[in-house]
Amino acid sequence: MTKLLFFLSAFIFSLQTLYAQSSGSIKGTVTTSDNKPAAAVTVHIKGTNKSTLTDDKGNFRFKNIAPSTYILEVSLVGYADVDQRVTVSSNEEARVGIQLQVTANTLQEVVISGGTNKFAKKESEFVARLPLTNLENPQSYSVVTKEIMQEQLVTTIEGALKNAAGISNAAPGPGGGGTSVGFASRGFRTGSTNTRNGLTAGNVTLLDPVNMERIEAIKGPSATLFGSQAVSYGGLVNIVTKQPFETFKGEVGYTAGSFGFNRVTADINTPLNEEKTALFRINAAGETQNGFQDYGQASTFDIAPSFLYKANDRLVIRLDAEVFTTKRPIILYAPWGGAGAGNFSELGLDIKQSFSGEGLDSRQTTTNLFARADYKISGNWTSQTNFSYTLGNNHTKYLFLNIEQYPDDSRYVSRENYDVNGTLSSTDFQQNFIGDFTIGNFRNRLLIGFDYLRYTYASTRIDAYFDTVDIHYSTPQPINIYNVNQVLAASPARRYAGNDQTYSAYISDVFNITDKLLAMASVRIDRYVEPGDDGLKQTALSPKFGLVYQLVKNKVSLFGNYMNGFQNSYGEDSKGNAFKPQQANQLEGGVKLDVFDHKLSATISYYNIKVQDVLRTDPNDPTFSIQDGTQRSQGIDVDIIANPLPGLNIVAGYAYNDNKYIQAEDYLIGKRNTGTPWNTGNIWVSYKAVRGALHGLGIGAGANFSGSTYALNDDNSFVLDGYKTFDATAFYDFTKWRLSVKLNNIGNLKYWVADYYPVPQAPRQFLASLTVRF
Repeated sequence: MTKLLFFLSAFIFSLQTLYAQSSGSIKGTVTTSDNKPAAAVTVHIKGTNKSTLTDDKGNFRFKNIAPSTYILEVSLVGYADVDQRVTVSSNEEARVGIQLQVTANTLQEVVISGGTNKFAKKESEFVARLPLTNLENPQSYSVVTKEIMQEQLVTTIEGALKNAAGISNAAPGPGGGGTSVGFASRGFRTGSTNTRNGLTAGNVTLLDPVNMERIEAIKGPSATLFGSQAVSYGGLVNIVTKQPFETFKGEVGYTAGSFGFNRVTADINTPLNEEKTALFRINAAGETQNGFQDYGQASTFDIAPSFLYKANDRLVIRLDAEVFTTKRPIILYAPWGGAGAGNFSELGLDIKQSFSGEGLDSRQTTTNLFARADYKISGNWTSQTNFSYTLGNNHTKYLFLNIEQYPDDSRYVSRENYDVNGTLSSTDFQQNFIGDFTIGNFRNRLLIGFDYLRYTYASTRIDAYFDTVDIHYSTPQPINIYNVNQVLAASPARRYAGNDQTYSAYISDVFNITDKLLAMASVRIDRYVEPGDDGLKQTALSPKFGLVYQLVKNKVSLFGNYMNGFQNSYGEDSKGNAFKPQQANQLEGGVKLDVFDHKLSATISYYNIKVQDVLRTDPNDPTFSIQDGTQRSQGIDVDIIANPLPGLNIVAGYAYNDNKYIQAEDYLIGKRNTGTPWNTGNIWVSYKAVRGALHGLGIGAGANFSGSTYALNDDNSFVLDGYKTFDATAFYDFTKWRLSVKLNNIGNLKYWVADYYPVPQAPRQFLASLTVRF
């Protein structure tokens, strides 16, 4: 496969070279009347289909232009076009400067569309914690931008993650009573999206996308830079929040739709002084809905202020906070093997029937506080100090539906109630020193970091049987909250409390062996400590290595990596030997593309992950465990973002995964992890008119598919059928407002997804939204 990719890349490069030999190019700058760069302005070559956008410095460029005289049209929505004549000669670059007769303040209000690969914003300061471009990074990752979330009318993080290649079954998981979002990546489930701006955050709630600038799905075991607390062996999801900027700007939006859906959002940014050294931004969202089930009323509220202060040319301080509250029903479906059915089709369960009642809901609040100080020590070194504190309060009454089969082959639902009250807090302090320097002719990008993480939790849990109802009875008696409270009051409570601390240090270096060949070497040492003489104390070492070779500089890269992940293990074997941390090791290789003047961005990779030292029951003494279990997970990921024509954008992904136990208890050998389908895929295609009478009018459509998977336990006894869903949107994006409509699950498919417990998904839903800008 590597040879095929090499020849394909060489062929593409040869075609580009041959064509460029007989053509010229155009390079220019667009400024405003006050001589400031005009960013994100459409530049079109009249009489052709070639358009582009200016960058943040007002620069633009057209490559491979046939020799001739052209008219450049500079387009601003709501303003007259500006025409500029330019002559292109063979093998020469024509330069042009264009000045617009509008002020910089007016320009900030203009929304320009089309002509750029607007969803391909892959550069990240968090994935490697170093100044690396995507093509220089020897690791796979996908990015979901706020632009595609806006275009798709995304209102949940689960909806946003449908655009991340290889991320599957994003749904409320069992952690905290089904209150956080779990997902699967590369054959492994992760408990929740617990990484925010690169730091660990112990969320007990779902998350609202209103304050999300982007979502980064980082693939593979990433313990070397992110530790083990919020990372699965398959990867992690990092939420990057919105930050203040130097111009006054704002927008408010309202969305309404099926199932009593109502949502109000606001995003307001302003400088606080004339020097624009103090900047403030606030995002907020409020939402209510009835839900598609008979008892599904829910409400959420999110508010997220952020502040940025430029103390001087060296020091920048960022502060932000976010408070998210939610009230919603939590229902956990548990069709164990005793249900006498292997899937939901055999059960005949109506997804609109919740078996619940009024007042049986959960209430959670998560408060996130974040601070960051960037200090430029010198021209080559920067200090980055990060602090994160998260406090979660959880007051949940949730319903557990134990679906059973009786001797007469009838099926019943045993309704059990759980009452959980507790708090979870996490404190993460991180100090990084980042260097970018040369030794001789060789460039080094070096990270030296230290991290302290503390988790504290306390909770009380009560569970009690309520009653049993016939699964096929059309109108089962709703649960009465007064009776639930009586049953719970008569049941014993279990209390849990504890805290743990992790001390870590890490170092990572990216070394340019040549201009095109880069090597990465990283290592982390991690000390996990629980208080008390009997508390667990373990030390783990996590290495990471990577190679990148750019076949075509800044266009085509071959990459490979070795990455490690680990999880702490508790207890000891029958001989009194303490268990050591479990270890996962990944080998990965692939190719990254950024070609055709950034119109095509793609990553194709193959990985093989082997997890060793997994605990399993001792076959000679079932009261103990032994540490010799092994899992293997391998597959491919394909991630494509394209802009083949001005205004036409495509996001697509495909993932194949084969995971199994290769050493475990006999009944697990060859079995898969729950919630991990063999095949998943996503595609979204949209077009937005960039010129003419229809300028700003757009449409989009997409699909998601998943192969079958398993739920509830790793013995693979209960199957969730695969599914294909289709969505579509239409929108009109004008200077001061945006109108959008969306149809989710067009085919009205009834399907389930599972992080662990199966979760029914909404049938067909219509949404309409209006956003006003100022």
